[in-house]
Amino acid sequence: MRRFFALLAVALVVAAGSGRPAAAAADHNPIIVSPKDGAVVSSPVTVTIDLNGAAVAGHSGGMNGMSGMAGMPAGSGAGHHGHAHLIVDSPLPKPGSMVPMDARHIHMTGGATKKTLTLTPGKHTLQLIMGGDDHVVPPDAPRSTRVTITVR
Repeated sequence: MRRFFALLAVALVVAAGSGRPAAAAADHNPIIVSPKDGAVVSSPVTVTIDLNGAAVAGHSGGMNGMSGMAGMPAGSGAGHHGHAHLIVDSPLPKPGSMVPMDARHIHMTGGATKKTLTLTPGKHTLQLIMGGDDHVVPPDAPRSTRVTITVR
């Protein structure tokens, strides 16, 4: 009987330790799937993203149980949804600031995961940052790594 309880205790410890560590759980940053960093492409360029469970405003969740807008789980509060912003050739907006609506700040609403861009020949940067439905960047907003591409 002791052996049973000892094995049960070990199994519980292993099961508890098999979850994501806290640092990894916080690493739900959106990803630019394509084009890849360093790619040489022709215009128009189709950018494909993966939200990777990204959430905004300190909410956890991601694509499972989402309410209709990418980045915010269902049930997180009426009118509080978020989405990714694709930033082209510009620095990321600062926390607390509103993401502009122009050709360099593309709002990926409604769960959009692809956007086709017409880009001039030369080097361009692409990066994602999550924001709320009010288009304001929260503190510690999930973000992708910056991707640099060359359009021929």
